[in-house]
Amino acid sequence: MSQPPKISIIMPVYNTQQYLPQAIDSIISQTFTDWELLLLDDGSTDRSGKICDDYAAKDSRIRVIHKSNTGLADTCNLGIANARAELLGFVDADDWIEPKMFQTLYEDITRENAQVAICGYIYEWRHLSKLRNKDVEPVSVYNRQQILQLTYDDKKIQSIRCDKLWHKSVATVPFPKGYFYEDFATTIKWMANVKKVVHRTTPFYHYRMRKGSIVNDSLPSHRYHYLLAELGRIDFLRSIGFVPESESFSSRVLHTAVTAAKLIARTSSDRATALEYISKIVKAIRPYLPGDKKELGRKTYSRLEKLLTHPSWFITSVRFSRLFMFGSRRKEKQLFD
Repeated sequence: MSQPPKISIIMPVYNTQQYLPQAIDSIISQTFTDWELLLLDDGSTDRSGKICDDYAAKDSRIRVIHKSNTGLADTCNLGIANARAELLGFVDADDWIEPKMFQTLYEDITRENAQVAICGYIYEWRHLSKLRNKDVEPVSVYNRQQILQLTYDDKKIQSIRCDKLWHKSVATVPFPKGYFYEDFATTIKWMANVKKVVHRTTPFYHYRMRKGSIVNDSLPSHRYHYLLAELGRIDFLRSIGFVPESESFSSRVLHTAVTAAKLIARTSSDRATALEYISKIVKAIRPYLPGDKKELGRKTYSRLEKLLTHPSWFITSVRFSRLFMFGSRRKEKQLFD
């Protein structure tokens, strides 16, 4: 067998024929050339599988695995299991990256002897681009305690997989099969294995905002799974003895619960379904009550009380407030298909 590449890039693919060529082309255009690309066709029913095969026929660095549809988490796990390199990158099939992304991250991770290198990214709507984390230092290096705190905060270091170059050795926990927000649930567990992270704000990754994507859809189950992922993160952090320097575990859970319930109330077309998932949320957060009114803030605490005592009225009031969210409606119209 030939020498393993320095980087394995994992791309889960499912019915993204419209955007897939741009994603693959952005990898072929990398200034860093010692990579393999694993295209994992998760049972696509459009032309995505054929597109993958066509690219693999032209470039020996590209490998295609066709499989039945088992979901994003399981597909990413399969990619990790088949990766030949010691360094892992992830690119979603509807996104794209800048030509110098992996060259720069490889140089960063090597120079600093780090286990993870992170870059900035840009949210892309149809006619709008928004840079994340533009106010932090251009390049920073963090130790383990800082890494856990920043990943817990989910601001400077976001709990996503695609803006990072990972040492494969830290990926000891699989993505949870059958759950949404798989990277949010898992990133903190990988980061617990990391001694050093190098972080730069240079925006190399373009995250396409689409209708029906996990972060933009209106399914109550997705919002509920986000809360479950948060609860799992906190259970894990407690198990390793981590104590947050910022928001307490209790306040974090209650903030997340109120936000999830609010989004379910605003976007669910069926009131009975909304009430069903809000009841699940209330049950899940019981161990974290009553909550610190000062830490939660007056508005969140008021919503929490309403959520706990009058869930039906909570739904009505939240839906009414949506009538005045003009900025949110404008962004919804800018989403890609």
